Amino acid sequence: VPSLPPQTRLFVFRDASVDFKLRLLSNTINHMSDAVTIWDQDARMLMINNAAERLETHLSQEVIGKNVSELYRPKNDTPLVVPLLIQNKRPILNLRQVFMTSTSKEVEVISNNYPIFEGGKMMGVISVMEDRRRLEEMSKRITDLQQALVDQCHAPSATKKTSPLKAKYRFGDISYHCE
Repeated sequence: VPSLPPQTRLFVFRDASVDFKLRLLSNTINHMSDAVTIWDQDARMLMINNAAERLETHLSQEVIGKNVSELYRPKNDTPLVVPLLIQNKRPILNLRQVFMTSTSKEVEVISNNYPIFEGGKMMGVISVMEDRRRLEEMSKRITDLQQALVDQCHAPSATKKTSPLKAKYRFGDISYHCE
């Protein structure tokens, strides 16, 4: 900045579009059904979305800025993924994790974890997690519904007309015939 005349003040304005984009991105992440956490290069939490708060029973104002080791304790002698990702600088995908939160809740997830780079320098980590127990419940429900459908089709009282796997109408019932 060239020297300013005496009694002159310099005002610097931020680009309003940057703030808008940041709010848009934050709102988008908070509306995701998957749990999302974002960490800096020192494994300190920068963001936790609403789904992650529900899954882990953490509140963002209580965990932002804390180190991953303060918030999670791995189970089954597996390492925490965030420090591992920071060390290896490569994505870790479809990882099954079981850990205890600082609120003493056991959490089991399937996660996709990515390093975040800017200008060739690692800036942090993003983890996108699905609640494994919820996935198993949905899978069981689908299997139960499929079995109920098969049982209904093979029941002694089932006839061809009432089978849910058969067409309700024949082609002749819906086509026009000239006589």
